[in-house]
Amino acid sequence: DIAMLPPRLAGLASRDANALSGPDEIDPGAGGFSFVVLSTPARAEAEPLATRWRRAGYRVSVLTADIGGRAMYRVAIGQFSSRDQALRLRDRIGPQAPADTWLLDLRTL
Repeated sequence: DIAMLPPRLAGLASRDANALSGPDEIDPGAGGFSFVVLSTPARAEAEPLATRWRRAGYRVSVLTADIGGRAMYRVAIGQFSSRDQALRLRDRIGPQAPADTWLLDLRTL
């Protein structure tokens, strides 16, 4: 397993820090954007990974999406109010984020 490094929060405004870290669940109804670090049909794969990210200090949820009639479980990191905010904070996530991490518009769920 790759070590989970905590989010780099030094020097961030509280609004940015709260978007990236903390115990709050991601609320798709509130809109915004999240980074998806895993999308899988297996909830049993998504939940343990989300727990590891949460323990490292990230704001994380497992979000369910219906893709062609099939449930996909997405491990989502952070809830950013805009695409610009998300992209500006991407490097604060750390090296454990896979290279294929992608930005999810929460309005599409």
